[in-house]
Amino acid sequence: ELALNRLSFKDTHVFFCLLAGVSYLLFSWVFHAYTRVWFYFFLDYEPIYAVIPYMICCGVVYCYFVFGGWCSDLLKAKQHPKAKQTSSLSYHLPNDPVTEVAAK
Repeated sequence: ELALNRLSFKDTHVFFCLLAGVSYLLFSWVFHAYTRVWFYFFLDYEPIYAVIPYMICCGVVYCYFVFGGWCSDLLKAKQHPKAKQTSSLSYHLPNDPVTEVAAK
């Protein structure tokens, strides 16, 4: 899908990925409140060190986002050698109506 679409990664899109992670975390808390079952041991919020696994999960989500942006940059650069990079994670394709609107 990444190779076929014309969507680009923007640095600020990482918040959508983090929002998905936080949504799952909230779901896990509600699920645990009703069933007393944790899907993953590191989601347990009762230990004093619970904030550490949560921060690690945020870091992992961010790293995967950066990796996805890097893969997108490589694919876009190979597919469109004349494209110019507009930010650290996006390319502006010449004469492309989708990126023309997004660039404005």
